[in-house]
Amino acid sequence: MTKGDENDHQHLTEKYMGEITDFLMTAQKNPDTVSREEDLIKQQEVYSKISTYYDQGTRDIYGYKGHVLTGQHVARLYPKNKDIRILDFSVGTGLVGEELTKHGFQNIYGIDINKEFLTAAQKKGLL
Repeated sequence: MTKGDENDHQHLTEKYMGEITDFLMTAQKNPDTVSREEDLIKQQEVYSKISTYYDQGTRDIYGYKGHVLTGQHVARLYPKNKDIRILDFSVGTGLVGEELTKHGFQNIYGIDINKEFLTAAQKKGLL
């Protein structure tokens, strides 16, 4: 990736992560909006747009560490039994699954409403 590509990638990540933040802030102020079908469709359209930028946006721009903490916590709960089956509900792009595999877990199953996020998780060898 060239420096220009990195700048474009960073710009798009910030733009679409901003759209997600705006949507979530609106939903927090007016919870009724998240139950409207047109708002859910809009949300999924935004998530679809950012599926290739989501990991960078959550980790690098927003400093998200929940996936790392989740992997560490599950590893502490099951230090010897790495064969347990794990369902990652709302798997997204597979950030938690990646961390779990680093700790030796292999039976990870994920579901998500967004097809592009599922595709991203599958590209990582998850699901």
